[in-house]
This record gives sequence, structure tokens and C-alpha cells, in this order.
Amino acid sequence: MDPGSIPETKCWTNAALADRTTFRIGGPAARLIAPPNEQSFAGVYAEALRAGTPVYILGAGSNLLIGDAGVSGVVLATAGLQSRRLVGDGTRLRVGAGASLSEVVWWTARRGLAGLERLVGIPGSVGGAVKMNAGVREGAIGERVSRVRVATTDGGVEVREGHDIAWRYRSADIEAPILSVEFDLERDEPARVEARLLAALAERRAAQPVNEPSAGCFFKNPPGDSAGRLIDASGLKGRSVGGAYVSMRHANFIVNRGSATAADVIALCEIVCKRVRRDFGVSLEKEVCCWPYATA
Repeated sequence: MDPGSIPETKCWTNAALADRTTFRIGGPAARLIAPPNEQSFAGVYAEALRAGTPVYILGAGSNLLIGDAGVSGVVLATAGLQSRRLVGDGTRLRVGAGASLSEVVWWTARRGLAGLERLVGIPGSVGGAVKMNAGVREGAIGERVSRVRVATTDGGVEVREGHDIAWRYRSADIEAPILSVEFDLERDEPARVEARLLAALAERRAAQPVNEPSAGCFFKNPPGDSAGRLIDASGLKGRSVGGAYVSMRHANFIVNRGSATAADVIALCEIVCKRVRRDFGVSLEKEVCCWPYATA
């Protein structure tokens, strides 16, 4: 595999990954590649598959825990997929998978386009947010997706219609790497959209440890309940292993004090799961993606 043969494709060996995640945890990647556009991304992806190389897709690294030993395969970064433009009548937005979700939310609000403002403050890329159907109490991102472009195993690009995708709680049936997304939005007064955005942002900042290194909510909410409530009720706020601890502000956040390892986080996760299962008979499921640890 020779990604360097594709103009402007950036490639690193033994590349540090911890600083590319919001957790600030993890070992290096054997190879890190950042293609500059959809076509080159799909080509590098297909070439890696043909070579039998494990492939990991890296967006903003916000819902991710990388193992201390790193990953031996190829990490494909979506950082080069940043395109953004309005299409159709001006209420449909086409945006690259690597774009920051929060930046896109602000961009649409200032133009009087409503539909994404409740998602402000969710740290992550557009592609990652769609892949996990990120959301809040009021709704999830999949409700606004009209079309998704994904890479195929033969180096091509496939278009999937939003209504054909099975959107589930914190997941969607999209296995292929996302290249870009189209959103259906609505016109509204910019001031009204920004007011809703600012209210949502204030609520998030008041309830979550947004200024500390974490991967966001660590566990999915069980049906009809809150993972944070269960963890809090089990007396686990402040519980720590090494440099990792359960946030005092929101119990569904595991925070890196600055020295946490992935092993610390996994050990703390196991303590939390066992205690909640003992106290409430509920088996918590990870929301965070773990490389190369199991994800459930």
C-alpha cells in the first residue's frame, strides 16, 4: 500500500494518537493516513483492505478509548474531509465527515437554518456523530440525515438514503466509512435558532465536565433509565483507578486526571459495571468505542 502516491495524502508511521482524542489516552498507530478528499480516502481504504490490513477510522476522537499499546493496522483520519455547502433550495447542507459537529451547528444557526442546534457541544466529527446516531433527550442526529456517502470495499463511493438507514439508540446500520452527509434543515430567524443553541449549550456545560479530558458519556442509558443515575446511586462518583475517575459532576463520565492509561479506564469501567449489576441488576453497555478492546 502506497498512500504517498496519492497527491496531498498525508501519512505518518508510529504516529501518536493520544492527542488526537478527547480522552488524551492511547498508544501509537503503526500508520496514520489522512487522505485529502473522498476519492482518495475510498482508494486508500480499499487498498488497505486488499492488503489484509486492519483499518480504523478516526474522526475527532471524541467517543474513543485507544489501548495503551496502540493499534497495529492503518488508521484513516477523516480530517481532510471538511467540505461544506448548501444545495437545493438552500435548506439542505452537504458536509464532509471530518467537519466538527459543533462548528457545523454554529454555522447553520448563524444562517437561520434550524434542526441541529440541540446538538451543540457534542464533541465529535459529523461522520462519527452520524455513525453513532448522537443525540440528546429531544432527538438524535439521524432524524435530520437525508443522505450519506460511504466508501466501498472496491474503492468507490456509495450513496445511502437516510430513510433506508436503520437509526437506533446511539447506533446506525452504517458499517462502511462515512465520507460526507447531507442534512435536511428548516429556515428560521437566526436569533431564534441561536437562542435555542445557547440554551442547550448552557445546559450541557452545567451538567457535564466539558473542560476535563473524557470520551463523553461512557455508557449507554438502559431502557427507561439513566446510566448516570444508576452509577451515582451506587455511590461511585469520585471512584478512581490510577489516573481515571468517575466525574463528580456527571457519573456517566470517566475522566482522565492527566495520567490515566487505557488499562486504568477499563479497570474502572469493570468496577462500575459490577457495582451497578449488583445493586440494580442492570448490565451497562459501553457507548465509547474501544480500540482494540471489545466494545460491549
